[in-house]
Amino acid sequence: MKSNEQKDSLSRKEETLLVEVPKDKVYFVKFVLEAAGHLTFMTIKPGGRLVLRFDAEERETLKNLLLNLPFDITIKE
Repeated sequence: MKSNEQKDSLSRKEETLLVEVPKDKVYFVKFVLEAAGHLTFMTIKPGGRLVLRFDAEERETLKNLLLNLPFDITIKE
């Protein structure tokens, strides 16, 4: 395989979390995750629901960051 070709398989394990936040805090959470340097792919759903896809090694760090935000967050695994 040439160096500029991509592999068909993922090199790392990816995980997904469903997170519910207050509707007015969705973009704040997006900003915090980006500012903290987490490479998280986010899908924003109606009603303050976020689907986060990320590297499995980042799971605990990401959960701790979310749970320490100053408002109620529900994490469904």
